[in-house]
Amino acid sequence: MDIGFTGHPWTWCNNWEDAGEVKQRLDRGLCSFSWAQVYEDVNCRHIDSYASDHSILIINTTRNSSRRNKRFYFDKRWLKRDDIGEVIRVAWQQETYGSRMFQVQKKIKNCRIALLKWENQFQTNSRQKVEHIKNQLSELRQSHGGTRKGRIASLKIQLKDAYKEEEQHWHQKSRIQWLKEGDKNTKYFHALVHGRRRRNRLNKLQRDDGT
Repeated sequence: MDIGFTGHPWTWCNNWEDAGEVKQRLDRGLCSFSWAQVYEDVNCRHIDSYASDHSILIINTTRNSSRRNKRFYFDKRWLKRDDIGEVIRVAWQQETYGSRMFQVQKKIKNCRIALLKWENQFQTNSRQKVEHIKNQLSELRQSHGGTRKGRIASLKIQLKDAYKEEEQHWHQKSRIQWLKEGDKNTKYFHALVHGRRRRNRLNKLQRDDGT
């Protein structure tokens, strides 16, 4: 069965100009009926992909609203930025009171908070750069003109560089997760047990009169 979709109604475009442009829904999310009963809240979303003729399909099976406290990690990429020294210096020199050890702990905490605020500032700028280029590409694809193809190619190169910065960030996050979890299969087996429990759970019973 077809999961359905949200977003734009096509998943492929030949990227031709003017009357030669063709858009079709070639890619779909499919599942069995029994699977759909287990994941009742499943949804498939079409996402624009500027590096391919095909859209990205994201299938979400859960609604996880819980938030976990994020553990602090020092990102080695920060050392490449010239202003990190000033951020740490200002945070470390903030006035603190108490025993010497307490003051050291407080100064370390101040540095951690300052670095996270500082990181969010330029990380947000990086995301805004990606979104700005994507918006320019979307406007160009809807416009008409002889120079459109060359400008799209130039913007794709800029988008590739912007994504590379984001990729470095997520690469480090994935490596941290691997170092933490290793090759343990505990989560896999827990998922199997959890799925079996969901399949065997009785959510409701029907009486002879239909209620």
